[in-house]
Amino acid sequence: MKRNSTFRSFTVFITVVAAYILNVQPSQAETLQKAYSAKPAPGVILVPGFFNSLAAGYARQSPPVPQQKALERAPYFSLAIVETLEKTGSPVVVVDNLDPLGSIETNGALLLEFLRELPQRRPQFKGREWIAIGHSCGGLYTLHALTAEPNLPIKTLVTISTPFRGLGFIENLSANVPFISELASLINLESLMQLREHDVALAVAKLHPPKNLRIIATGGWQQACSFFSCNEAGTLSWILSITDALVSEISDGIVTWHSMIPDQKFLPFAIEPRPDLAVSLEHWEQVQDYRFFSLLGTDDIGTIRDRQVQFFNSLYQAAQ
Repeated sequence: MKRNSTFRSFTVFITVVAAYILNVQPSQAETLQKAYSAKPAPGVILVPGFFNSLAAGYARQSPPVPQQKALERAPYFSLAIVETLEKTGSPVVVVDNLDPLGSIETNGALLLEFLRELPQRRPQFKGREWIAIGHSCGGLYTLHALTAEPNLPIKTLVTISTPFRGLGFIENLSANVPFISELASLINLESLMQLREHDVALAVAKLHPPKNLRIIATGGWQQACSFFSCNEAGTLSWILSITDALVSEISDGIVTWHSMIPDQKFLPFAIEPRPDLAVSLEHWEQVQDYRFFSLLGTDDIGTIRDRQVQFFNSLYQAAQ
């Protein structure tokens, strides 16, 4: 009797376990289906802004692959940023065909050419959705390209310090310095004058990206430095403290807070304002190689690198 009781208990136990496995555990077919249906990590496209290929930076020394060669030609985004994004498993490309002094329309058209050719130039971008991260005017260039071709596989655009309402310091210079427009024309900087509030408003009014595009708008800011703090990474450099003095609100030294994260009424398309993602870095520190800023007298340049890494990690996660 004892043996029969033990045998019955064992049989019940095995039956319960088998039932659990059959009902809870996925079958091999289900597991394979999930594996095949899982989306690959999105491709990340880094879009530079004005002065794009003239910006200083560091590139890899012995580039073995095309992506690294692109970094040599256009080191606008620091290597720390590119490597941070690559660690997520996403392929990353830096747009390298823009005109450093081009208008929104010119660089929007050049960017569109780059994006059309991207799957052929970089096969790892085929069959993926894309995230575009545009710094400064790079956000406007991307919106111009998506207006012209809304079927591009960009699911999310992250704009960093994009001047949706123009550049306040250019506005003030234009209003207070005689012949500034003529001077800009003389030195081939007419497109910089296009970044006045009125001109940007006209350009933005023509932008009609696809309605299903998610646009995350964020940026950075810092306080102007004093005589004794211009060497600190936590304040604007002495150069951008000068431009910041030409505007009456907080900025990253180039773009004001209300221009990079504007009120919806100023835009013909919907954005997702994300001030919570903003970083305490001035305009160029947001993207440039941290070592460059030692040339401006900044001491704690490692802080710039660390904030860049954290910032772009946050942007990538927010864009998912």
